[in-house]
Amino acid sequence: MKIKILFVGLNGATANTFVAGILATKAKKGTLNGCVTDLKEFSQLELPKLNDFSFGGWDIIKSSVIEAATAHAILPQLIIDAIPRESNIDALPGWKSKFDPPLLKEPNNLLPEMPLTEIVSQFEQDIKKAKHDADCDSCIVVLLGPPLREFSEAMQSLLSVEDLEQAIAQDRKNIVPSPLVYALAGIRQGCAILDFTANKTLEIRALVSLAERCKVPIAGRDGSTGQTYLKHGIATLLGMRGLAIKGWYSANILGNQDGYVLNMPEFAVTKMQDKTAALNKHCGLGPDTHVVDISYYRPRGDNKESWDSIDFTGWFDLPMQLKLNWLGRDSILAGPLLLDLCRLLAYELKAGTSGIQSHLAFYFKCPLGRGIPYSPFEQINLLKKRFNL
Repeated sequence: MKIKILFVGLNGATANTFVAGILATKAKKGTLNGCVTDLKEFSQLELPKLNDFSFGGWDIIKSSVIEAATAHAILPQLIIDAIPRESNIDALPGWKSKFDPPLLKEPNNLLPEMPLTEIVSQFEQDIKKAKHDADCDSCIVVLLGPPLREFSEAMQSLLSVEDLEQAIAQDRKNIVPSPLVYALAGIRQGCAILDFTANKTLEIRALVSLAERCKVPIAGRDGSTGQTYLKHGIATLLGMRGLAIKGWYSANILGNQDGYVLNMPEFAVTKMQDKTAALNKHCGLGPDTHVVDISYYRPRGDNKESWDSIDFTGWFDLPMQLKLNWLGRDSILAGPLLLDLCRLLAYELKAGTSGIQSHLAFYFKCPLGRGIPYSPFEQINLLKKRFNL
């Protein structure tokens, strides 16, 4: 099985670390730890190996994989140096909508101004060529990138495939966010769509209907790489002991592109909802008892630090506290999740599964689908149940 993975945001920290890390590992430098699909119980599944994957994608910043990896400085230089020069990849030109945030770097790899129909057609041609050149059986389009402004009009008006096609034909750029265009092109070309961002692209009903019509799987959203994953686990454990959570304060600092954008309130709305909604519902908390702060602090780069202070009670309602300090590397934590998801979506493509893949809830802060359990312990069981493990 040969799989082409096309990233929207190929030169961003997450996609670049993923691609550069795998290319270096293929060259026998380093090991990739942290994948659920590498656990023994998943060995019975016929999942793609590293050598089955090839990569490409789009970015509005022009750079090669090696140049971007050197600039991000997330991976050790000896890992970057191990990437074969013949494996180096240049990003295809991308598209920026009115919903996109300002970037730390000025875009220099944009498509020329053209109607939406031509933009979608260009991305479809890019996908066809990528699949042909790599002689691939299937393809996965991965949506990455920073949070966008809310695109509520698209959510409310693009209810059917016909609505979506009409909006594209009428060049309604005022309601169409950039990820929607990439997802549309991917679905039309039979690609699985993976949304690792906080954006609600795959909650647009027209896209879900189109994925079902075209018989392709989709999964998302908002990859759960660290703090929120731990919060849901700790809340579950305290609840299993009958200990009542009375309040939760979370603080974060990070100095990457996401941190820069999330410091702007108009771009942080959906992310903050994703970080609070599930815990609030599970524990009965609200805006004055569950507070999340995210601050941009440039010296940390991709190395995120978070603090949690949890107030809970036990017998006689006597107060107690739990403190947690998390020092993580955002892209290093995201890498194994993306590899798991690409392997599992490739499996679903081969199986002919279509629509929302709710059994992949374990990997997301705000998983798509209905009736999804809150606890990560139950979510991993949901994943195993899908594959009879």
